[in-house]
Amino acid sequence: MQTYSYKILLLFFLLSLIGFLTVPRLSWQLQPAGGGNQLRVSYEWPGASPGSMELQVTSPLEGVLSTMPEVVKIESVSGYHSAFITLTLAPKTDVDRLRFEVAAHIRQVYSRLPLGVSYPSISIDSPEESKKQQPFMILQVNGQAAVSELTEFAENSLKPRLAGVEGLYSIEVRGSEQKQWRVSYVPEQLQALQLSKADLVEALQVHGLRQQVGWLRANDRLLSLTVESPDVTEFPNVLLRAIGGRLVRLTDVATVQRVEARPESYFRVNGRNAVQLVLTTRKGANQLETSTQIGTLLRQLQAQFPPTYGLRTDYDAADYIRENLYRMAWQSGAAVTILLLVVALSIRNFRYLLLIIGCLLVNLLLSALLFYVLGVNMHLYSLAALTVSLGLQIDNAIVMIDHYLHSRNRSVFRALLGATLTTCAALTVIWFLPEQARRDLLEFSKVLIITLSVSLVVAYWFVPVALERMGLMAITMRRPGRWVVRLDRLYGRFVVALVRFRGVVLTTAFLAFGLPIFLLPTRIEGEKPNAQFYNNTLGSEWFQENLRPLLDTWLGGSLRLFVNHVFESYNYSSNERTLLYVNAGLPNQSTVEQMNDLLKGMETEVAKEPGVERFITQVYNGQQGGMAIYFKKEAEAGSIPYRLKARLIARSLESSGVDWDIYGVGQGFSQHLGANTAPTFDVLLRGYNYEQLEVLTQGLADKLLVHPRIQKVDINRVPGMYQQKTLEAYIFSPEKDELIRQGGQVPAYYAAVGERFNARPVPDLFRLAQNRYEGVVVAPLLPGDLWQLRHSFISAGAQTKHKSTDGQIERQPVAPQIRKENQQYLRQLSFEYFGSHTFGSEFLNETLRLYKGELPLGYTLERSEFNWWLKAGERQYQLIGVVLLAIFIIGAVLFESLRQPLWMILQIPLSFTGIFLAFYIFEFSFDQGGYASFLLVAGLVVNATIFVMNEKNQQQRFVSPLRGYRRAVRYKIRPILLSILTTVTGLLPFLLLGADQPFWPALAMGTSGGLLFSIVILLAVLPVMLLEKDDIA
Repeated sequence: MQTYSYKILLLFFLLSLIGFLTVPRLSWQLQPAGGGNQLRVSYEWPGASPGSMELQVTSPLEGVLSTMPEVVKIESVSGYHSAFITLTLAPKTDVDRLRFEVAAHIRQVYSRLPLGVSYPSISIDSPEESKKQQPFMILQVNGQAAVSELTEFAENSLKPRLAGVEGLYSIEVRGSEQKQWRVSYVPEQLQALQLSKADLVEALQVHGLRQQVGWLRANDRLLSLTVESPDVTEFPNVLLRAIGGRLVRLTDVATVQRVEARPESYFRVNGRNAVQLVLTTRKGANQLETSTQIGTLLRQLQAQFPPTYGLRTDYDAADYIRENLYRMAWQSGAAVTILLLVVALSIRNFRYLLLIIGCLLVNLLLSALLFYVLGVNMHLYSLAALTVSLGLQIDNAIVMIDHYLHSRNRSVFRALLGATLTTCAALTVIWFLPEQARRDLLEFSKVLIITLSVSLVVAYWFVPVALERMGLMAITMRRPGRWVVRLDRLYGRFVVALVRFRGVVLTTAFLAFGLPIFLLPTRIEGEKPNAQFYNNTLGSEWFQENLRPLLDTWLGGSLRLFVNHVFESYNYSSNERTLLYVNAGLPNQSTVEQMNDLLKGMETEVAKEPGVERFITQVYNGQQGGMAIYFKKEAEAGSIPYRLKARLIARSLESSGVDWDIYGVGQGFSQHLGANTAPTFDVLLRGYNYEQLEVLTQGLADKLLVHPRIQKVDINRVPGMYQQKTLEAYIFSPEKDELIRQGGQVPAYYAAVGERFNARPVPDLFRLAQNRYEGVVVAPLLPGDLWQLRHSFISAGAQTKHKSTDGQIERQPVAPQIRKENQQYLRQLSFEYFGSHTFGSEFLNETLRLYKGELPLGYTLERSEFNWWLKAGERQYQLIGVVLLAIFIIGAVLFESLRQPLWMILQIPLSFTGIFLAFYIFEFSFDQGGYASFLLVAGLVVNATIFVMNEKNQQQRFVSPLRGYRRAVRYKIRPILLSILTTVTGLLPFLLLGADQPFWPALAMGTSGGLLFSIVILLAVLPVMLLEKDDIA
């Protein structure tokens, strides 16, 4: 036996040592990574509209990618200049292998794509909005050198070395001054010489400049890949054509200048332009490890820097992660200390306490090993689960130790297994929650399930062996003292009294929980079955005014208090640091420079505030830009963020025609000064033909506009949580029949319009200069305007001139993006209803019901809502019903009975009364931590019931049911109370010291309230359910 116990202890020691070594290799993050197995295919086509992008590029790519059997969902977004396709893969798919197959499919179809489309890039689990993702780290390059030299140093010396750091998603060099050559010509002068833009481009290509052979991405910009020329001919020597015996050179018909390239975006830190390296991490990366690797690499590189060159870290997100981890570690340490103190005061045996500590260490180290093997990420919710599990791990150890010392066998393991399975069953419903809730709580459930499973292994094998090796088997269970005997007798009389008034006890318990009659509607509208009977009885005026208030108050119980005063104030909270966001939106005709000037005014205001640590400004394009303002640690919890927010709001009122969105501190503030206010109702339509879907969307809009309280319907809203700006375009429709009758050619006519009236030409040639490619733009000296487009004669080929007024030019709103899901087009309709939300909802539902009958086959519509909690709230609480069913099945197998597990699961909703009252009395806000407390309490309160019922069943074979129940309570009340106390006291540091944090306070308050109230249910309600009046005779 000693050899066997030695082997067991050695095995646990070795596995614990391996677990200890894996702790530094765990993935530590601040927030859950989210998502699943996904591939994203991104590509760009400069100058392309969403319609052209979708028709000519996205559809062919989707066609070949959708044939792959591992792809369970395919989504695409086609916008101006760029698009991407997201592939959701089946579980357990080899992503690397599938990425290779996707690349092979793209190679097959790329040759058939239009000229100028960049080669699609493939990324794994990349962020959906990578360009707008907050940076992970910002490095500033400084030195006594020109900006161009610093940029070249960052590109050639720093960026390649940093690219080797594991976990980085992108590295961008910002702040460099881009130069380009501009070849400006006068269209009329070229026409007089019978030349065209194509002749200029061809001459440049022949004399040293090369046409593109592909596209490369650098600095978040597309660069054309060209064939390198052995030398570059100077522009004045470029020959065009010999006309009348005279050589016409490029400089004879065009002006060549080296100018600054028009900026495509801006990026600043604290309002200063500098050469900066902006680093972002890939999804799921170990951000702490990535930051450490970058720091080590930079220290090595700085020793090799040229004189006067330096590198400064402007921002490192890992610092905030470390700060949070240190605080959580301190709170967890306080929780462990309190747990062990409670155990020590209860047991008062030093070796017993050492065994508990040993079990806890082995549990944690073995769990860490499984976290590493199973790829569990450690973040806020993972640490929450780990902290909660500490008390549960100690509970399992104490139950097994007490039982083994008392009975010298492992028969209690059956009850331990059943109790653990019920808790795990309660947590498995997290897999069925909506995406956002599942992302936050998935690893919470994984950590709890893993640690509880490990605690079973430790309780079954490690505890008995350790008891024998530590000499604790000599401990004999002390006989109960006089006060214990007196309490037992008093409780016996209390149970007899309760059973005699069984009906009163059960009625009181269920009324304390509450009957949901307060949720009944005032009236039932429409021609639904029994609607008239309901309206004449429960919906009558007398009932609603005289009887309904009394019934709601007296029968609603704690459920009514929770629903009316707590749940309606639900807020989704995140563990991000205090930030103030300032987002600005301009009409789609605006320029990048205009947006930049707008945000510079905000930067001036922010720079006056001494409590600001840094502010990062990003101008994405002429329509979108924003700032992220970080505060100093000592200023985060004060009034400074609120005061600055108020000043920025006041500053925003000075700019008309701008859509401002200022939020991030306190309740979000959104001030829209334009016409695009947030819609009240949204309808999502799906179909396989985009034009037909547009017609159907417009038809639904016409039916909605019949209502006088609906003034405007937007049929171009982009599906998603965040509203994008409505775009407008000039639709030019020439008279094609007249053009062809005059001998013109439609393609030549379109080419001439694009050549003459394109105000923002994209560089399509590149000139090699000092080992760098510089863009060459060939464009008219003065681009044409709308008036010229309406009144000019345009060449249409074959010496044909066609007047542009022979067509129509209309300004129309267009969709900023074209979205598809599983090759179905998506259109979203949005409108405001100026009146009651209830009446608006009823009108919309009735309109949709009638309009569905008019939809052709293959087209569908549905109401769209974006608050996942409010939309799916009923489903989530239906999942709690699934938890009860799963626990009932486990109890039926465990007790081989259908009646006993019924009493067992009834303890769960009755214990929820404690959760309701805790949130209501202490006025705590309810977030995702509150919902997690419901699941946790549902799994934990039945543990005590299982222990008592299992012991009662064993005792009842020898004594009466009443005496058997009293013995079961006397034998198990100590570990039960210790279990509840350790769990509650373990959460106290997070309740008292983390009140300003998300998730923790709601989890601690809900779990503590439910568990403490479960003691009342256990001692007062459970005996009424288990015992009959004949049992107490």
